[in-house]
Amino acid sequence: MTEEEWRSSAWRTVDDLAKEGLSGPGGHARALVTVAMLLKSCPLTISRRYGYADAGFFELQVLAANARLMDDDHAIPRADEAVETLFVALSVQLNALDALHHELEGDLAPAEPNEDWRVAYPDGEAFLIPRGGLHRTSARREDAPWQITLRWRDLMPHHRLLPVELNGVAIELHWRDMASAWPASAPFGAGFFTGVAFEDDLPGKDFVVTGVTCANHNGQVRDRLEAAHDAQCVALILPELTMPPEQVDVLQEHLRQRIRWASAQPISAPALIVAGSWHVPVDEAGRMGNVAPVFDAYGEPILHHTKLLAYNAGGAPERIVAGDRLHVLVTEDRLIGFGVCLDFCERLEGAYFPEFDIDYALVTSCGEDKTMLGHIATARDMITRFRSRAFVVQHRYPPFTPPGATQPIGYVLPPRDDPSADPNNTRVHDVFSVHPSD
Repeated sequence: MTEEEWRSSAWRTVDDLAKEGLSGPGGHARALVTVAMLLKSCPLTISRRYGYADAGFFELQVLAANARLMDDDHAIPRADEAVETLFVALSVQLNALDALHHELEGDLAPAEPNEDWRVAYPDGEAFLIPRGGLHRTSARREDAPWQITLRWRDLMPHHRLLPVELNGVAIELHWRDMASAWPASAPFGAGFFTGVAFEDDLPGKDFVVTGVTCANHNGQVRDRLEAAHDAQCVALILPELTMPPEQVDVLQEHLRQRIRWASAQPISAPALIVAGSWHVPVDEAGRMGNVAPVFDAYGEPILHHTKLLAYNAGGAPERIVAGDRLHVLVTEDRLIGFGVCLDFCERLEGAYFPEFDIDYALVTSCGEDKTMLGHIATARDMITRFRSRAFVVQHRYPPFTPPGATQPIGYVLPPRDDPSADPNNTRVHDVFSVHPSD
């Protein structure tokens, strides 16, 4: 879309909004999403040229817009129809609508997030999700600290906007009250298993993993849970394809019995467990999926993420059915997405996570250096675009050669704002490690 095409279309949409007679929370929500989507679709040449404003001037304009909106007047006054006038006016309107809708609706817990937060706008539907206190805005310019950044995400401190579908995959929301279970300083935990060897069904053209041998596998599962609790980790991730159903049962049972072994406070740590993944039947025909179950502190399932993109081992792809949705766990302060290996490290056009506006991506993985390179690149994209952070726990496959106790057991990409570009820096030797989340 050219600048002129966007300008003409956006002004028409703005005029149509003013004529709709929008009122109340529902009307303000529709207007908010519509204006946000107009700014999101703005050509980069415009947003880069006019993307800063004097903070004092901008705040005065927002106050004036808020007064009009309180009277259900959604018209945007304009001295002219220039691109700059439109871009700044839309930024002012969005910021005012965000504050007003928050004042009217607050951040009450939803009865059904996928319905309560779904908002229709002229070009489709989106999720308008109320947010609590945690909000990562763009950094102020050091050479012009009096300026604010006019990016659509920065202009919505009280809400987050997600599409109902991203690159052909549905987004499904899951609400959890985790205010007491997720203190701001709580770290993440990465757990690995020693002595892992895979068994697979590889007829020549595709494969599924049918078993894994691992010394004292059940004991190692319990040990990783207890280590994460002792370290007061809010989340624990175990690697891809290391948790068959039998070990998932052990994990759930140990969590249900946590009163017998959890001694630190809060007792609910870890509050979120990504229990690796496994190839399991996902439909009545017995077709397989690579499924990562996510549990709460007491072993109750929160969601099951089915891998979207199949790994191809030298012409022999995983014999799996692709998942059909991206899951988002919504808490009071955070949006958390989940992925299995290639879901996150894929770099081709149409990849999901570079366009996924969440706070954290929790990823279970299995692979080698080049796999981690993909994870690092995606994590850097998300930091640049959304100030989001990724936490990736990856079992090493194929094993390092020669095998031995001195070789790394896997990789951890910690949730930093500046992830290392070198996969060697993500290699780990310990079966359990702790990483700051903020």
